[in-house]
Amino acid sequence: MDPLKIGVQLYTLRDDMGRDFIGTLEQVAAMGYEGVEFAGYGGLTPEQLASELKRLNLKAAGSHVSIEQLTDHLDEQIEMNLAIGNRNIICPGIPKLHEADEDILNESVSKLEAVAERLAVHGMKLGYHNHGYEFEAKIGDETVFDLLFGKLPGDKLFTELDVCWVKHGGYNPLEIINQYSGRVPFIHYKDLKYDDNGNPMTMELGQGELDLVAVAQAARAAGTEWLIVEQDDCQRAPLDSVRGSREWIKDNLGL
Repeated sequence: MDPLKIGVQLYTLRDDMGRDFIGTLEQVAAMGYEGVEFAGYGGLTPEQLASELKRLNLKAAGSHVSIEQLTDHLDEQIEMNLAIGNRNIICPGIPKLHEADEDILNESVSKLEAVAERLAVHGMKLGYHNHGYEFEAKIGDETVFDLLFGKLPGDKLFTELDVCWVKHGGYNPLEIINQYSGRVPFIHYKDLKYDDNGNPMTMELGQGELDLVAVAQAARAAGTEWLIVEQDDCQRAPLDSVRGSREWIKDNLGL
């Protein structure tokens, strides 16, 4: 079994990336991350970004692309991601799904299926990244998450499972990883705790309430390829948080 690869979702570093895109990539590479997941490309051309990734020995693990971009600007996304060697395009959520409306669900399925078919022509795959709302929203007795993935087979849609938001949505991440074994090549690896008012906070690894070692073990058993570190919001400078999470992985997972 291949070892888990460790990447970072660059949305975590969005402010740093906005100030110095290349310099931030250099720091990520120096921390020991093997790959990055994009949330925008810093205004670089496909050729420029491909050259920088090669120079830094960073893999393009995936790209988060909004449903609007997937629907209206897919050709540009395909061009960029083919150039940088990425074959995994991930929709980072469809907020309307929280309404638990069957028409919205079916419309979302149709859009995602059409995108998946266009990507497949280029040898690329489509994934979907959850938040809590896909687990909280139900149609009948089923979560919107299960309904979405039930309507689209594994060759059309894989899951990038965000274990923090699975937990916040009221479910056990280990059980969901096991349920979707073979279909979860990416795990968004983040920790969770609640403030005094009961609001969720995304935490550096090891500073919240998730059993992250067990998550990694379940991920490996499920055939996961990448653990992707992400913090929606950090409690200290994001580069320090990303560095701290990378060190936690090295200390606790030996990766």
